[in-house]
Amino acid sequence: MKKKILAGMAVGIPLLLLGFQNCSEFQLTDEVVFDQSLTDLAMSLDNKLLPGLLQSSDIVYWNPDGLGDSIKKNPILAKEMGYVIAIGRNAAGKIISVDSGSMSEEGSILVQNGKIRATRYTSSTSYDYLEVNVPSAGDKMVLAASFGEKAGSFTLMVNGVIQTGTVTKVGTPLDFSYLAKGVSLSGTAGVVDEVMVYGKALTNAELNVLSRYVASNNGIKNVIVDPALLSDPSVIGGNGGGGGTTQPSAAFTAAKAVIDARCLSCHSSGSSYGDFSNLTEARAKQLSLVIPGSPESSKIYYRLTGSSGSNGPKNMPSGASISTSDVKIVSDWISGIK
Repeated sequence: MKKKILAGMAVGIPLLLLGFQNCSEFQLTDEVVFDQSLTDLAMSLDNKLLPGLLQSSDIVYWNPDGLGDSIKKNPILAKEMGYVIAIGRNAAGKIISVDSGSMSEEGSILVQNGKIRATRYTSSTSYDYLEVNVPSAGDKMVLAASFGEKAGSFTLMVNGVIQTGTVTKVGTPLDFSYLAKGVSLSGTAGVVDEVMVYGKALTNAELNVLSRYVASNNGIKNVIVDPALLSDPSVIGGNGGGGGTTQPSAAFTAAKAVIDARCLSCHSSGSSYGDFSNLTEARAKQLSLVIPGSPESSKIYYRLTGSSGSNGPKNMPSGASISTSDVKIVSDWISGIK
């Protein structure tokens, strides 16, 4: 098989911009330093993880369009799974499923009505899922997911960004066991450009590396190294994302649910008002939307109707309302940021 390893690959990493003060000196802004940190992280993760991921015996299904022969070990015997898929943004239906049949021990991604849903089934009546918005820009997107052995252990990544939000639980989801599982692909309105499936759970860092790799193969833009990886102890600790992942705080998860519901109608990709889609706590800091520990100084809070402080008009969300309890959720989140 022809395997294309892109050393130092960093799809979507912004170019460095230097703010020159005069002809003899320049000043690196905080944003430039942050961008350089992301570039360095992407290169480090790619160099450390990508060769092993592409040569791993855990690859059970790989259909790399135009890259050579496919790997299709189907069905597989596994109690964990992870995958990444490049597909049209207009795709609809159950895009990919790895399952043992009849929604038993299944990890799947469904795209429907502008939403992406990752679901971990142990039966048709016992499952949990996370649902997020389809990206508002680009003709294509890269979706990645990991489903672990333990109940509730799954991750969804869209265009390289770890998705957070409220996980909905139905019934009593159980642990996975070793069962023969098959890979199914569909999507009634989109073309699958490339898909990789692993018979193991993938870490956040591995999902991100593979997302950017597949994006590069298929010319898909807007797939980035997630800023949240900068604060992931398993990454900073030097093992490249092995040995577990860091989950977002309950306070951020609750606040993001409010932001997604109340703000994304205006603050989405391509908006001149600021893009809050796929927001992470690290990105909120980068964009100066929050001042850690100080809600009244944080733009994302003090613009809300019902917020406190006197830093500007309080007329958001535009043309809509927001409850006192939702305002407090955003305030509590920012107050707890270190």
